[in-house]
Amino acid sequence: MRVFFRSLFMLILVAGLGGVSFFFWQLEHRLPGLNLNEFNRLVEQGEVSALCVRGEKEIVVTDTFGRQFSLFMPNVGDVLPQLVAKGIPVTSENEASPLFINFISVTLPVVLILIFGSYVHRKMAASDNKESEFAKKKATAA
Repeated sequence: MRVFFRSLFMLILVAGLGGVSFFFWQLEHRLPGLNLNEFNRLVEQGEVSALCVRGEKEIVVTDTFGRQFSLFMPNVGDVLPQLVAKGIPVTSENEASPLFINFISVTLPVVLILIFGSYVHRKMAASDNKESEFAKKKATAA
C-alpha cells in the first residue's frame, strides 16, 4: 500500500510539474501585443509586410523587419479590403492551436527524465543491498 501512495504522489508531482512547465512555455511563446493606433501607423508608413488572420478577431502582423505582433480586432472583415487594396498579403489560419501537442512536447521530456532518474535510483539502491549482503555472507563464512 505504501508503494501505491508513493507512485500516486510521483504521478501527481509529475503532472503538476508538467502543468507548470506548460504554463511557462505558453507565457514564453506568446507574441507581443500591438494596439490599434500602432497598427494603423505601421500600415500608413508601409512597414507591414504580411497579415495572418487567426479565427475571427486575432491578427498576426509581420513587419518589414520580420517581427511578429498580435492584434485583437473585433471588426477584421471591415478592415481587410483596405489592407488588400494597399498590397499587403493577407492569409488566414484555423484558430484551433494544437495545445495537446504543445503540452506533450513540454511534459514528455520531464517525464522521461524522472522515469530514468527513478530507474537509476532503484538500481543503485538494489546494488547497495546486494553488496552488503554479499559482504556479510562472506564475513560469516570465513
